[in-house]
Amino acid sequence: MFNGSFKECTENSVKLPEDDPDAFDMLINWVYFRGVRDLTGIVGSDGEEVAPWDPIEFYALAEKLCLPGLQDTIMDCISKYHKNTNELPSPDFAYRAYARTSDRSRLQKYAFLGIQHVLEILLHEDTEDGWPTCEIQKLFKDHDNFARDYIDSVRTGVGEDPREMSKCEFHTHGIAEACTLEDRKRKISAQSQGQAKRQCREAEFPSPASSAASSPASATAPAS
Repeated sequence: MFNGSFKECTENSVKLPEDDPDAFDMLINWVYFRGVRDLTGIVGSDGEEVAPWDPIEFYALAEKLCLPGLQDTIMDCISKYHKNTNELPSPDFAYRAYARTSDRSRLQKYAFLGIQHVLEILLHEDTEDGWPTCEIQKLFKDHDNFARDYIDSVRTGVGEDPREMSKCEFHTHGIAEACTLEDRKRKISAQSQGQAKRQCREAEFPSPASSAASSPASATAPAS
């Protein structure tokens, strides 16, 4: 953007009026540190536990900027968060996922399976308070692709709990393709192990220079 003939290069700035500032803050953190802050629940002003950042807006921004590795990382964070809090995507979560991301995005798939799991597996009295019929109906009414996904899924049988499925089911890579996140984790682990081994060897067999530097200076006898 800044190295070509785009308008942003001439003005030396880029405007993203439709994107969430907090999501952009998360993006900058990822650019510099190649990591995403944990999606660990915090207590909100009303005393209820809430997520510290919005995974839907962050995913939408990553998708818009064509960052599949970041999209996969966000999906892993969402699944881990819902496992830790024993929650599933709410109708509002699914509604926003379908509104903010591209058709058949992995985030849409995750949100859809969560709603389907609640409707088909859990008892009515356990779900009406959190997943009222009017909100589910709004999903079908406002998002044709949600209705399509539901019909397609009904034809193939009961859906699974998305939290218990393989993480790669919600990654951008194909089924037969290697998971780049897992490859990166293995590389980091191998590097950490190699560094630890080097430190152990250096501690056990210090080099002569380091031994001399660390040994106390010998006393010099006074001249007679």
